[in-house]
Amino acid sequence: MKNLLCVLFLLFVFKNIHSQKFEWWSASQFEKSYISEMYSPLSRLEIATINRLHPTYYKENPETRAFNEVQTGLQIPVFQYFQNRPSGDLKIGFSIPISALLLIDMFESVTAPLINNDYRFGGKITALYSPYSMQDHFIKNFCLTIVPLFHESSHIGDEYALHGYNTLPGFKRINLSYEAWQLFFGINRPDSLAGPLLSAEIGYQRLMPYKEGYYNADSLEVKGIDILPSQNRDLWLMRMNYQQPVRSVRESGGQIVVSAETRRETKMGYIPENPERIVWSFNGYAGYRIPKKNSRHNIGIYFRHYRGLVPYGQLRDKANFRLNAISLVIK
Repeated sequence: MKNLLCVLFLLFVFKNIHSQKFEWWSASQFEKSYISEMYSPLSRLEIATINRLHPTYYKENPETRAFNEVQTGLQIPVFQYFQNRPSGDLKIGFSIPISALLLIDMFESVTAPLINNDYRFGGKITALYSPYSMQDHFIKNFCLTIVPLFHESSHIGDEYALHGYNTLPGFKRINLSYEAWQLFFGINRPDSLAGPLLSAEIGYQRLMPYKEGYYNADSLEVKGIDILPSQNRDLWLMRMNYQQPVRSVRESGGQIVVSAETRRETKMGYIPENPERIVWSFNGYAGYRIPKKNSRHNIGIYFRHYRGLVPYGQLRDKANFRLNAISLVIK
């Protein structure tokens, strides 16, 4: 909060130095997420097939049917600041991303249960600088994103939990709940320009100093089993995005989009038989999107391939997970 107040103070103090503009509650294109960003505030609906889920999931043969992954989200804009400097354009935005990710066994024939839901919210500061001298170069702008704080919590579905408690001796419910901060540096921010654009960024995430780990365990919910605390505190990731207009650079034209994210992250280890370790995960999208009429948003249909850590809540103690999906994304 202190950093945000300092930024606001400096913006007002130096407001007359260069041509500038300050707007409250105005959404921007340059703050939008990569399509491949895991747990982003984008809204998407996916029909997916998987190779396996988790040994505690009680519905048999998950690899033989499709699953439904739904993410609902929004990014609440707080302010935007624009400054035309002698060397280039500076844009700064502050927003509050919120999202909920649900995995549903929609085509299971009896109850079609909700398997897991994850909730995330936080604050995000994005700064984009576009030097005039680099307009004709491969690198056209630089982007710095700071997430001073975000929170994630997760809950498995009631049917899942009740069946586990009643039938599986070693079943446990882990409360995945933590706060962390993030820092990203990138080039050619997606959607910051209308033409063909190859974007990339590298990011780092770390637990807040006051957090002991990623999760907590109630002795009743884990049937008295001793749960190992999490040890690793950070995560590294890289993203890339390529957008190619199909007809022209006009706003009304559609775009081919290829987007990918690679994460070096922690596989949870609740018990000594399945210890914590570092794993690599990959999330990729390829598809086509068109602008939504009379709106800043666009709608795209994509093929998605994911492999690596099971990406759902407390189920993140298992890896070697693969998912293929058809995805409808509103951005």
